[in-house]
Amino acid sequence: MSLGEQVTILFAGTRGFLDKYPVDKLKTYEPQLLNFVKTKYPEIMKEIDDKKIISPELEKKMKEVLTEFDAVYVAE
Repeated sequence: MSLGEQVTILFAGTRGFLDKYPVDKLKTYEPQLLNFVKTKYPEIMKEIDDKKIISPELEKKMKEVLTEFDAVYVAE
């Protein structure tokens, strides 16, 4: 797993995006989130991999993307 992938998952967890889901549903969250970000917003993971820091601008973008993902996430 790349640094960008790890940080994206950890960011979702530490910023409360996972709080609304039962623990048993989270096994589907990670692959769906990573696929969503890689497909629609690959620049996020690229920036994390390249710069190894979350700038204030990137943090804002990540929150927007995770909010957008919440609207399409299917908890199986």
